[in-house]
Amino acid sequence: MGYVLNGAFAWLDGTPIERRAETALDAIGAFAAYLREDHNPPIQNDMGEPVSPAQLFAEAHVHATDDESRRRLTDVLADYAAAVRVREMDMALGRYSVLTSRNYENDLQQFEAGGGSAAWRRGVDAEERARLRDIFLGDRPSWHLAGAAWVRDLQVPPPEEVIAELQARNPYTRAGELRTGAEDELRRHGGRPPRYQVFPSPDGAYGVWDSQTVRVERRWAYEGIARAHMEALNDGRPWTERHYGRELHLMAELSVRRSRLRSRSREGSEPQTPIAPPAPRRTLGPRP
Repeated sequence: MGYVLNGAFAWLDGTPIERRAETALDAIGAFAAYLREDHNPPIQNDMGEPVSPAQLFAEAHVHATDDESRRRLTDVLADYAAAVRVREMDMALGRYSVLTSRNYENDLQQFEAGGGSAAWRRGVDAEERARLRDIFLGDRPSWHLAGAAWVRDLQVPPPEEVIAELQARNPYTRAGELRTGAEDELRRHGGRPPRYQVFPSPDGAYGVWDSQTVRVERRWAYEGIARAHMEALNDGRPWTERHYGRELHLMAELSVRRSRLRSRSREGSEPQTPIAPPAPRRTLGPRP
């Protein structure tokens, strides 16, 4: 069975709008390629039915019956892990940049000057900044984030062969944290994959998919809003119009910011880097 991956809005930056794959393994490779290009593509089979990355992984694993096919599966999954690591860290840095930007603070001050109360937003955003700082300053930021994303996408912990391949590619990497991040994500959900997932659609919308009721909760225009909605549902936290408004504001700011960075990059000028996270405090003793 063949597969089609659609890079919604990919034409904006020259990425192929569509990639076709003859096998599940090739489809995982195409999925990783889109992630490297900062797109989360919908996947369909030849019948037009939606296919999840977890389904691709399961099928590719079944067909990896000899040493050569298992080796290729390991290589493709390592490519996927490397791609999702960069994308997850980039999204976290971008979110932190927006939450610490001067424009964002000015918007809150203007809202308060007009008689509105931004106390709730300030409290929530302070918690989010602290959470992101913990990620950046911790011992295992990027691979740990990638491990959580692995579970969300593929529903199972990464095989040891993938960890070994990543470490063979770079002996200095801390790829072992990929599995730690995946196990922590599973533990956070009671040892099971998260109930809610984000499913992109060919029209560019992002749905929050409920695996228990087998239906889409709601569709959003921005992946970031769908992810925030998904995380709230999985954590049992409230999701109201007020939460949606906050995420919409953050995503609008982030979209403008990233669009400017890409424009500068295409024009050949030096791209503006996001606000760097706080530098870790120096401590005595060996490095981790």
